[in-house]
Amino acid sequence: MERPQDNATKHSVKIRVQGDRVLLHLEVDEVTKTTGDEEDIAKPRAKTSTSFHDILSPGWMVMFGQKNLQNGVVTEVVSETELKLKFPVTQQADDVVELNSFKVAPASDSRALLDACIDRLDKHRVVGIFPEGGSHDRTSLLEFKPGVSLLALQASVELKRPIPVVPVGLNYFKGHQVMKIKLKKSFTFLRLNLHRM
Repeated sequence: MERPQDNATKHSVKIRVQGDRVLLHLEVDEVTKTTGDEEDIAKPRAKTSTSFHDILSPGWMVMFGQKNLQNGVVTEVVSETELKLKFPVTQQADDVVELNSFKVAPASDSRALLDACIDRLDKHRVVGIFPEGGSHDRTSLLEFKPGVSLLALQASVELKRPIPVVPVGLNYFKGHQVMKIKLKKSFTFLRLNLHRM
């Protein structure tokens, strides 16, 4: 199954990221004059060859390629030059990060993947998931994503039975070199018991 990141396209244009907002950095082309009620007001006319309307839509992922920024999911294309993301991606709401490029990836329909997993579980087969939601070469764990829980919960509802979740750890000491796979000697099946209300 393809991940959205596998279909990402890079855009080499300056952007400014703050909280849950992404703004295209505009070059000033020339100054135009407009007449206000009291005086002439000089306004810069911005130019950019990139428009957010042309390159993405709500649900798409924006990838910044920076350790201090999370990837973001677009909830709204506010204008040609402004995006609103689902969650703040900067560490502090008032932090401003300027970048020279970013990647965008189309929204993916995860229902096909969910159906395939539930079909395997219905046949009492195993589904292996890396709960960190990606791969990396660190020797420590990243924060777990909720996908395992969501899959087990949805499968329990559709199959009308508890779905066991077995935690397994991979120990390694050098990036990209898995030294040993360790299944804990005693583990507990975690079961989701659903009750009708």
